[in-house]
Amino acid sequence: MVQYPNRSLATTFFSACVLSVTLTPGVAQSASAPDTKLSVKAALVLTPEFCATTYGKNHSWVTVEEAFEIGKAICPELETALKSAFYSLTRVESTTSVGDAQIVLLPRFVDVRANRPGKAKAEREMMAVLEWTVKDAAGRTVWLDTVQSIVQHQMGRSIGQQKQGAEQLVQDSAKSLVEQSVSKLVSAPEIRKLTQ
Repeated sequence: MVQYPNRSLATTFFSACVLSVTLTPGVAQSASAPDTKLSVKAALVLTPEFCATTYGKNHSWVTVEEAFEIGKAICPELETALKSAFYSLTRVESTTSVGDAQIVLLPRFVDVRANRPGKAKAEREMMAVLEWTVKDAAGRTVWLDTVQSIVQHQMGRSIGQQKQGAEQLVQDSAKSLVEQSVSKLVSAPEIRKLTQ
């Protein structure tokens, strides 16, 4: 950190920097909200199996285990978030339907699990690992990476409270996976190279 001999010099320097940023069009915008949209035509493959990924099972009169429907929660979120990250993005259900896409985005759940606490009102933890494979128009894999979310939520005593807690775990996990996925995809050098 630069030390200034007196406060007036430091204040003058700071004011000059602020004035410089204020008077230069686009500088403040690029610093706060950089345009990371990739100029490439992408296809996002969300298979019915992927969107139906579930950990656990639904409540019945003999069980109170939660069904963590992570696939159902993440699919619309992924599509929305990635549409804002790519110049053109089409959602398809199969790799045979990608058309003239320049890159193909293939997510896959590697692992989804949640702990089972022994007492009511205990904190539940859910972990999910999402793997991304990105292929070029020729079908060659150009990028492969994973993102992981670990989220916790306090569960209640009743079946209704536990179900609500399970839904919150799923939503938090999906949000974390989506944010990490977009960040990694738009910053990967291998993917950015395809946009040049």
